[in-house]
Amino acid sequence: MPNVYVTVSNVETKLGTQLQELLGVADGADVSANARLLQAIDVTNSQIDSYLRGTVELPMATVPAELVSHGVALAVWEILQARREVITELDRSNRTDAIGYLRDIARDTARLSVDASGSTPPNAATSVRIGSGSNLRDSMTSPSWVDNY
Repeated sequence: MPNVYVTVSNVETKLGTQLQELLGVADGADVSANARLLQAIDVTNSQIDSYLRGTVELPMATVPAELVSHGVALAVWEILQARREVITELDRSNRTDAIGYLRDIARDTARLSVDASGSTPPNAATSVRIGSGSNLRDSMTSPSWVDNY
C-alpha cells in the first residue's frame, strides 16, 4: 500500500465545485466515496511513492503543499483519462510539470520544501486555472509551479 500524499479532501479543496463537474456527478453530491476519484487518488499516490521511495524518508510527517498540488494535477489527469475526455495541451502540460517535478526529486536535483520541523512554507499557493475537455476553466487555488493550473 502506498503512502498517502493526496487525499479526497486535498482534491476537493483545490478544485472546489469543479470536482463534481470533473467526475460527472450532480452539483453538491458527496464525492468522498466516488470510485473514479478514489481510483485516481490511489494511482496518483502509488505514482508519487515510486518516485520518492529511496530518495525521501517515508512516511512523511507532513506532505509539502507543492507535492499535494502536483498530486492533484496527476489525479485530474487520471480522472480525465478514465472518462476518456479530450485532453487539452494545458492538461498535458500540468501532467508533464508534475512528472518532471517528481523526477527531479528522484534524481536529487530538487528538494521538497519541508523545514526541520516538518512544516511546509506558507507561500506555496497562487491563483491558477485547470483545463479539460469540458468547461473546467475557473480560477482556483494551487501552487505557483505552473502558471495556469
